[in-house]
Amino acid sequence: MPGILLVDEQALFRDCLAALLRRDRPEWRIVGALSGAIDLEQAVRQMRPDVLILDLLNAGGAGFDSLRRIAAMAPVVRVLVLSEYRGADLVRKCRRAGVRGYVLKSDSPAMLLEALDALLQDRRFFSENCFSAGPLAQDPAAGSPKRPARLRLTSREFQVFRELSLGLPNKVIAGNLGMSIRTVEAHRAKIHSKLGIGSLSALVTIAIREKVA
Repeated sequence: MPGILLVDEQALFRDCLAALLRRDRPEWRIVGALSGAIDLEQAVRQMRPDVLILDLLNAGGAGFDSLRRIAAMAPVVRVLVLSEYRGADLVRKCRRAGVRGYVLKSDSPAMLLEALDALLQDRRFFSENCFSAGPLAQDPAAGSPKRPARLRLTSREFQVFRELSLGLPNKVIAGNLGMSIRTVEAHRAKIHSKLGIGSLSALVTIAIREKVA
């Protein structure tokens, strides 16, 4: 029976969210519904949730450093950010801090439940809407969701694309894929050209949106 820990400073929102989960997922346990004014790491240690749901920028100062410590301390805990804030840059930072899912408070309850189901199946879930604001998400260089990178790249280019999305340097990618650094660089240039991007940040944005990374 999965345990869910809710963290948000707005009591009404916490109560509504808990009521939604009890109604639509009665087999789940709400192990806690807490305000942001807590020691988040201590709460995770004591309550041992399977999923932690929180508004990162509205949870009493629980920041990226705290999330990274939780990921190191309790890697089995899946973190889902549920926030009114959006933007590809923010989502990328969350991902690097160990966050496995991101849903907006303006998204539908059905999408939230879909995200939680995905996390409990050890999959990542990032709402498409969370990329709809911010310079990276608005940049057309991020590519069209109607034309997935997988369909625009050769199989070898896609392998390099996936490695790049993990933040690996060219030398490591070359070793992993059994090719020279110069070949990695050539594939990287073709990937940027085919996807119409000019930075690693834009590449990571596409990877997150298409659930590649």
